Amino acid sequence: MNAVSIFNLKKNYKKLTALKNITLQIPKNKLTSIVGPDGAGKSTLLKIMAGVLTFDEGELYINDKKIVKISEMEDFKDKIAFMPQGLGLNLYQNLSIEENIDFFASLHDLDKKKASKRKETLLKITNLYRFKEREVSKLSGGMKQKLGICCSLIHSPELMILDEPTTGVDPVSRKELYLLIHQFIEEEGVTAVISTSYIDEAERGDKIIILNDGQIILENKNFKDDINVYEISSPDFLEIYNRLNPEEYHFIKLNRDNIRLSPKNKEMVTKGWRQVKPTLDDRILSLIGTRKLDFMISPQKTRDFNIIDIKNISKNFGNFSAVKDVNMEIKKGEILGLLGPNGAGKTTLIKLILNLYTPTSGYIKIDIPETDLKNSIGYMSQKFSLYSDLTVRENLLFYGSTRGISLSRLQARVEELIDLGNLKMYKDEIVENLPLGIRQRLALMTAIIHNPEILFLDEPTAGVNIAERDTFWQIIRYLSNNQNITIIVSTHYMDEANYCDRLCLMFEGKISLIGTPDELKRSLEEKAGTPYLIETENPYLLYSELKQKGLKVDIFGNKIKLFTKDQADALKNYDKIYKTEVSIEDVFVSVTEDEYS
Repeated sequence: MNAVSIFNLKKNYKKLTALKNITLQIPKNKLTSIVGPDGAGKSTLLKIMAGVLTFDEGELYINDKKIVKISEMEDFKDKIAFMPQGLGLNLYQNLSIEENIDFFASLHDLDKKKASKRKETLLKITNLYRFKEREVSKLSGGMKQKLGICCSLIHSPELMILDEPTTGVDPVSRKELYLLIHQFIEEEGVTAVISTSYIDEAERGDKIIILNDGQIILENKNFKDDINVYEISSPDFLEIYNRLNPEEYHFIKLNRDNIRLSPKNKEMVTKGWRQVKPTLDDRILSLIGTRKLDFMISPQKTRDFNIIDIKNISKNFGNFSAVKDVNMEIKKGEILGLLGPNGAGKTTLIKLILNLYTPTSGYIKIDIPETDLKNSIGYMSQKFSLYSDLTVRENLLFYGSTRGISLSRLQARVEELIDLGNLKMYKDEIVENLPLGIRQRLALMTAIIHNPEILFLDEPTAGVNIAERDTFWQIIRYLSNNQNITIIVSTHYMDEANYCDRLCLMFEGKISLIGTPDELKRSLEEKAGTPYLIETENPYLLYSELKQKGLKVDIFGNKIKLFTKDQADALKNYDKIYKTEVSIEDVFVSVTEDEYS
């Protein structure tokens, strides 16, 4: 029996169709991941499952009972837990951890003795017990989400529905949340449904459902080895990329040091192309395609000139040290990824570079005259500020005017940016009506309207689909290679980190690691061993066994990722095991866990 069954479901918001003929089953006692960009319909689908939103057409079954009216969900209110999207939005900020859980227990009219015992169990499982008296407003994003899960599970529900619980949460906290969910599935028989915009995160589910534009475009039960994917990593890969005709490929994806593509005709494959195992990203891109922009990307310039020198920089707020003795050089034209868990000091460091904070000690030298500094820096925030009632062109003209650019120069610059951002067909559209990916590209164009030498990007591709992310990073690579703009990216998105020339991983105000993505991956493999994936029927049980042996392990659906230096020992115990690759997330999690230990 399935926990939830849906057939031909439709949901409209006035003229907008949010869900189109959705048919799916949610298996009991499993983790189902629903992945898609912002606007794909994830939240709408989860709210319908949770019984807080009506639907227009189709059929919904909960535990095989057909739901015709939303009032019929009353029978299941104590069997379902729904955690809405947003860090701590279902929590009371001025109450403590313990008081929040007590409040949710009272909502379900739980026996006080049973509720107290259940609360203690949840606090210990989530490692929140020693913080139980701490006010919610003082918690990190990861701790808020753990508390949200505690509040959702206080009444021992059978079905747990979590809407993007890891948005804005660092990879270590994300890993902990998923291990927590697997533990509840294993020990309490909970069924979990989680939505996410992180594709790598979706692979932690037993069942994976891909949503795009209100439709299911792929499920992992339908995965087949019927797409051929290749990598080109020769020194002249950019020259090859510039010559590729997008009409001849299912998708073309430009990475930092290679091209990943799927030709429509296998006869196009030439010497030097390496066939690779299709990833979930590849499967999605083969369905929705990519857009190769109409410009030539130059080979990367030699990075031998420091535009930013950071020497022994520290910043204290009272007794709290936000940044501690940081030393770093940033090259002219390079793309630097700034990574770290919540509270690592990334934002403070950026504000120090921007001269918004005065350092407690140390200094930052930027090789730009101080009088020109303001006009030499561009900034694109995650919640970019666009005027929704203006057109694309009007937004660009407005932002250009705030920079004091003359009208004749500004009009020429606007046309140049409309071409660069591939915005021609949208230039006279009102911003409010544009898809997220187009608005994101427009926000980038407004950030560089004044031709800055340094560009800061804060979570620049959060919420967009992977095809739009590829389009965005083509532009970033062009700005770096062709215009020699220095770009600093602050992100929790590990896939985004792979596009960077170098990565700087911060922890508690200090730099823990700095280097190219390949250098950091090699360093982890030398330290922890070769990574393998093991297929198993009981991943949480195997995870617990291997963890007790002191091995680095993680859960991905029905697979365990294991690091070991003893290859023979790893291979002899398991039938379904194969070698895999180190990811940037592995590096991030390993370093952060080592720092915590």
